[in-house]
Amino acid sequence: MRRYIDGPQPSNNAVNRRNFATLLASAPLFGSDWPSFRGPQGSGIGPKGDPPVNWTAGQLLWKTAIPGIGHSSPVVWGDRVYVFTAVAAGESAIDMSTHDKVVFAKDTVPHTWKLLTLDRASGRILWQTDVHQGTPRQPRHARGSYANATPATDGRYIAVQAYQDVLACLNRSGKVLWTKQVGPPEGKLFLDPASSPVFYDGMLFLLADWQKGGFLAAYEPASGREIWKAPREEGLSWTTPAGYRRPDGKSVILINSSRRIRAYLASTGEEVWRLDNQVKEPWDRIPVPVVTADHVIFTGGSPDQGIYAVRHSAAGDITLAAGAVSSEHVAWKTERGAPYMATPLVMAGLIYTVGTNGVVTAYAEKTGQRVYQERATPAGTMVSASPVGADGRVYFTSEAGEVIVVRAGHKFEVIGRGKVDDSVFATPAISGRMMLIRGLTHLYAAGRA
Repeated sequence: MRRYIDGPQPSNNAVNRRNFATLLASAPLFGSDWPSFRGPQGSGIGPKGDPPVNWTAGQLLWKTAIPGIGHSSPVVWGDRVYVFTAVAAGESAIDMSTHDKVVFAKDTVPHTWKLLTLDRASGRILWQTDVHQGTPRQPRHARGSYANATPATDGRYIAVQAYQDVLACLNRSGKVLWTKQVGPPEGKLFLDPASSPVFYDGMLFLLADWQKGGFLAAYEPASGREIWKAPREEGLSWTTPAGYRRPDGKSVILINSSRRIRAYLASTGEEVWRLDNQVKEPWDRIPVPVVTADHVIFTGGSPDQGIYAVRHSAAGDITLAAGAVSSEHVAWKTERGAPYMATPLVMAGLIYTVGTNGVVTAYAEKTGQRVYQERATPAGTMVSASPVGADGRVYFTSEAGEVIVVRAGHKFEVIGRGKVDDSVFATPAISGRMMLIRGLTHLYAAGRA
């Protein structure tokens, strides 16, 4: 069901809103698109972005209340912002106190999954569509949500994944074009799925690493026709696919995993290479692969937390020999130091990671050597969001709603701070001069004219 929303909804700083609207009217948007989780090419970088360095909760351009609960990130195309959420038929909340243990929520009640579209300049909700309705088959983690997956758009279509159940594709008017059942055969996971759909090379890709019956699949965006499906038995993961074109011209889809890291041909699903992690306890992988000029960086895991830098020329079985930290295909490996939750950011020749404890570590991208390690957030403050960057700056967002701005470089230098009065789990989006931050209750826009 699609609903168009009339009347004012956002709470605004009136002067900032008028100034920003004037700017948008007088000049074309530049570098404003942030089409999927972590933005263009999944890099986490706004290539022409210039978001603010300092702001307070009272200096926001706008904030708009978002119904329900969702940890999915906002995405942007042109003058529109897309947000995905799950609305319970009854009370539903996030338990912030359960970060160090597995506790399940008690809201396994009927839910409605909604896609909301907002006007980028004002924050006004243009339309919202009920994408799916159903009752979750198992409880979610008390700190998680039933809408963890970030939407993806190629400017023509918007794709969303509704928990364990469906993959859906909508047009820019909010009409659901098709849905496809993508849930696990047994309906039992262990924790909430979080892999986001991705558009690449004219196709829509979805990873579903269930405990049984997992797969990576490619679909035709216009019809939902399955182009290919590669079965996977890697166990659970919460990572998102990354697509890129190698120097040899091959377009590949990269998948992180606690067991076997793989690259697949985007056109057919044929395996290009695999790397056995050789971990003692293959538990889970969350961070997304990060493509650099020389390597593909794979991080994450618990309790084994190594970082791999794989060369673009990799082919076949590239598993390292026992005790080795490099090879023909693997440029370098660290035994520890990978973040558990957040995907790293690569900027100015450095890999920036942030742990759930708020400690930032920078590594040299070419060698893996640690450059520095510093605390960005106060002790006891958790971080779930991945860092994002623009214009030589790296932005780290804590669950307390504080954004710490660090200058990119070999020295840890905090140059600014921002704040929203909300808890934040989702990774922010950068859109031109604006930063969009999805909290538990609102979507916030910080920016400058």
